[in-house]
Amino acid sequence: MHIVKSTNKYEEWLRRRLSINEEDVQYKHERMADSPFEFMRATFYRWMQLWPEYCKELVSAPEVLTVGDLHTDNFGTWRDIEGRLVWGINDFDEAYPQAYTLDLVRLASSAALALSEDYSSTALPDLCQPILEGYRKGLRAGGAPFVLGQVADDWLLNLIIEMQKEPERFWEKLRELPKFEGELPEGAVAAIGQTLPEPGLRYRVAHRVAGLGASGAVGFSRSCVTAARCLPAKRRSSQPRPFIGLWRSRGRANLLQQDPHSSGPLPRPLFGGVRYLGGAPPLA
Repeated sequence: MHIVKSTNKYEEWLRRRLSINEEDVQYKHERMADSPFEFMRATFYRWMQLWPEYCKELVSAPEVLTVGDLHTDNFGTWRDIEGRLVWGINDFDEAYPQAYTLDLVRLASSAALALSEDYSSTALPDLCQPILEGYRKGLRAGGAPFVLGQVADDWLLNLIIEMQKEPERFWEKLRELPKFEGELPEGAVAAIGQTLPEPGLRYRVAHRVAGLGASGAVGFSRSCVTAARCLPAKRRSSQPRPFIGLWRSRGRANLLQQDPHSSGPLPRPLFGGVRYLGGAPPLA
């Protein structure tokens, strides 16, 4: 199937299930043409079509709860419940039980594409080995995100601090977001209310395009403002997006036998709380 036909069929399927912002969909198409890396980020549906065809020997690997749409831009930082700065995977829209090899191959592919755009001469084996080693360590550690600043020389924390030295620009970008024009769903109002640090804070709902895989699906970005302080909002409340594998399988019931976000019998190497039944995958 040609990529144009594949894209059209997937988007038609999505429109029957979600409220879609067509301007954002057009923006996504434009971004897809920018570079191979952006194209990859925006087309996980295509990846799921071609993955069994091009990686036949990897599809039958042991199943875990995969991230699915894993790439280098799906790692980031946030504050945990204690206010500590945490680093880890921040996008689980396509999490589902699949061969553990899918996450490894997709992450390595995205890193190779990203480096190629920077004209890096890093060899592919030199790129894949650290990913493999990191995955092994993640399995042994339980797969949870980790708190930054717990070691004396935390290069990642130092890098993030350097990037955050201009908070004025961050707030300027938030304030530049256009106001959301439309009726705010009751579920979104409830979800936003639950994430506020205290009840009754005033907030503004803005229109923001974030990422490429979910572009077009209506979500909400908020900036909470009180007389005493301003609070940046990182979490997003949106419609539950149907799993792409369900579209690819034409809705076969076996894809719905387990809720990927519940604590089921499958290992969850990138989610934390890993429990292997019947032995660990070969990488552990």
